[in-house]
Amino acid sequence: MRIFKQKTKTDHARVLNELAGVNPEISIISGRLKFVRDAATILELRLFAMKQAIHWHLLGSLVFPMSTFFFARGLSNSDPESLRRIMVGALVFGLTLQAVNAVSMNMISDRFQGRLNLIVTMPVSKFSYAIGMIAYTFVQALMTLVILLLVATLIGIDFKITWSLLPILAMLITAMSGMGIFMSSFAPSEEVGGVITSMFSIVMVMISPVFFSMDKAPIALRYVGYISPVRYAADALNKALSGNNDVVIEMIVLGFIGAIGLILGVWKMKWRDL
Repeated sequence: MRIFKQKTKTDHARVLNELAGVNPEISIISGRLKFVRDAATILELRLFAMKQAIHWHLLGSLVFPMSTFFFARGLSNSDPESLRRIMVGALVFGLTLQAVNAVSMNMISDRFQGRLNLIVTMPVSKFSYAIGMIAYTFVQALMTLVILLLVATLIGIDFKITWSLLPILAMLITAMSGMGIFMSSFAPSEEVGGVITSMFSIVMVMISPVFFSMDKAPIALRYVGYISPVRYAADALNKALSGNNDVVIEMIVLGFIGAIGLILGVWKMKWRDL
């Protein structure tokens, strides 16, 4: 009798699913798998948008870093070590500008043009959205790194490729993207948001010992350098491109700043009050 009742309930559930157009074999994705798929969806959406104007992204990867490099090169010594440091400074400048602008401007644009409302109702968590945007920024940064290293080879700068380049790049992008997410939450409009993010990224690099080492920095800039993530990124990249993989301290500091920036950015992110 009990078996008959269970079978009857199963048949009723199957009939109701068929009437409602529900496939019982399709289960709701949740947990870690949903988090990963949501972040991958955000990454895919951003990459699709980048694909539509890939030539402008490639050009943007060259214009600001290389113009800064040639300007600084004309004001400094021409020995290989100085040129390598200037190249590292230009690289950090380009990556910082790209990371902050890519995350902040895209998030600000999503918020004020209504796309974020659609993302929230998918539903997607704030953290999945942030990780997807950071992954997109990392793809852009990797493209910029490859292009600038190719240009550095063409103009005769001596450097070595080491395994620590990618971890350093990931730490830098995470740190600056977290700060970019945090800064974007203060934007009262799309136009003002663009001014805030551009000013933040440019000033961050210009007041930090990036194009020169800490021992050559003025006293005031040394204090800034102790807390600036771009200074630690520049020191780490300079070591890595010199063939030295002893970058543990720099990566720990970048990882700590990146974790704090990401936590603050996700906490401050405009989400439910759109």
